[in-house]
This record gives sequence, C-alpha cells and structure tokens, in this order.
Amino acid sequence: MFVYAPLVLKMVSTARLILPGRALWYAYLALACTASVCLPVLISLCLGARWLSIAVSILISSLLPGFMAEFSLLSGNVAAVLYAMVLGALLFALRSDRWSPFYVAVVVSALIKPPMLAFLLFPLLRGYVLPSVVSTLAVALGFLAQRLFMPALYHRFSQAVYTQLVLTGDMGFGVFVKFPGPLRTAAPVIFAAGVAVVLWYLRPGRWNTASRVWLPAVLLTCILASPRLLGYDAQIAMLPALCLLLEIPSTWSDKQKKIAATLISLALLIVCKKTSMYVVSLFLLLALGGGLYRAFNDRLPEGQRA
Repeated sequence: MFVYAPLVLKMVSTARLILPGRALWYAYLALACTASVCLPVLISLCLGARWLSIAVSILISSLLPGFMAEFSLLSGNVAAVLYAMVLGALLFALRSDRWSPFYVAVVVSALIKPPMLAFLLFPLLRGYVLPSVVSTLAVALGFLAQRLFMPALYHRFSQAVYTQLVLTGDMGFGVFVKFPGPLRTAAPVIFAAGVAVVLWYLRPGRWNTASRVWLPAVLLTCILASPRLLGYDAQIAMLPALCLLLEIPSTWSDKQKKIAATLISLALLIVCKKTSMYVVSLFLLLALGGGLYRAFNDRLPEGQRA
C-alpha cells in the first residue's frame, strides 16, 4: 500500500483536468519508464567509479532483485521519478557546486516522499548547514500548511500512515523490520543519524572525492534512512553498495570488479526472492560497514593504512 499526502492528491486532481481519461496514466507510464531507465545512468555518473560504466550500471540494475517495474511502475508509484529528479540535481550540484536546484528537488520530493529529505546529507556534510536547515523547515511548513488548509484529507493521511507503519507493521523489508513496535520506525532514523556523525568525522579534507568510497557511502546512507524499504529502494541502493564492497580489495582491476559485481547481482537475483528480501538489507549494511572501514583507512597516513 502506498500513502500520499493531501498535496499529491490535489496535484493529481488538477492533472486529471489537463489530461483527462487514460491520458494521465499514459503520461505517468512514459515519465516513470524514462526515469527508471535514467536512474542507473545517473547513479553511474554521480558515483564516478571507473569500473561502473553506464553500460555496466544498466546491466547490473536489470539483474538486481526488486526491479522497478515489479514494485513501482505498474502500481502508480512515483518513487522512480523522485529518485531521478533528486539524482539529476545532485549530479549537477557535484559538477558545478551550485546546489540551489538540488534543494528545490529535495523539498519537492520530500513533500511527496518524506524520507527523501535524507538526501540533504550531501550538502550538510559539505558544510552547507544553513541551506539544509532551511530546506528541512520548508518541508515541515509544507506539511503544516496541508494540516491547516486541508484538515480532513490530512487527518486521513495521518491515519493511513499510522495504520501502515504502526498497526500493520508494513515496513517493507530489512533488518529493522524485526524490531519490536515503534522501534521499527525509529531505528532507521537513529541508525542514519549515527552513520551521518561517523561520515562527518571521516569526511575528506575540503570535501573532495579523493576517497572513492565517500559518495557511495553517503548515497547508501540516504536510502537506508528510510523507515520503509521496498524493492525499488534496494535496486538503487545496490549500485553504491557494490561500489563500497568492491573498493575493499584495493588491488582488483576494473575488469575484475565488473565481473564480481555481475556475479554478485546474479547471486542476489537467485537467492533473494520476495520472501527473503531482508537478505538484501543485510548485504547493504555489510557493504556500508566495509565502506566506512575503507573511508577510515583512507583518512590515516599512508604508513598506518591496512
């Protein structure tokens, strides 16, 4: 079940006036399919790993469990579009050091899918604290405005969220699903906050990308911060996770990394069926732990590195 805020419902109602009948559904399918195809391309360009070319990124994404069409495209979910919008703005920000479009993309996406607010870790860890705080306040004011001006819809929205996360425990998959009661919702947020503190301590001087694990570690943390992980989240998280895991053996060539990434993806496709998707979460946490270890190792003087 997917729950959307009142603002989204109003936007859809307005869109139906512009695109009546099936036209809106066809427009959604075209946009969502385009976003799904662009996602591995954007991730490849954002991460900048030499072995993760665009072709390899698309191949691995097509092999990963939880392919976009299964969980998102055919159900009317806009997650792929939101991820593509934020990652496109992130790519522009990383290459130009102009973050204004990124803040706008995060605020808009967080008003639809609140966990997208975690992507503010990128500018926050770069030292842009004030714009990140302002963006967070903008999202909070957006939900407050919906509560004030659309009280009936907002009340139903709040009830739906409470029913989904607390009463029915519909938390997607992952290690945190095994936690009791309200901890299932709080645990990912506490976990992400703790990792963010570690990343702040380990961040490279002048926030450059000399450490090849830095960008994948931050991206993976942003996705794991969601209290409800689904297949499409896992598909996006897998590429930075593979980048982190394959950076641990520093002597491997790019060709060896490509082969290893493909084999790991095939293994996960076979092992991780819908009923055992929590294995993916364990893999993501393992990769993040390995990436943080590598980031800590890169921070040490060369004579002290493992």
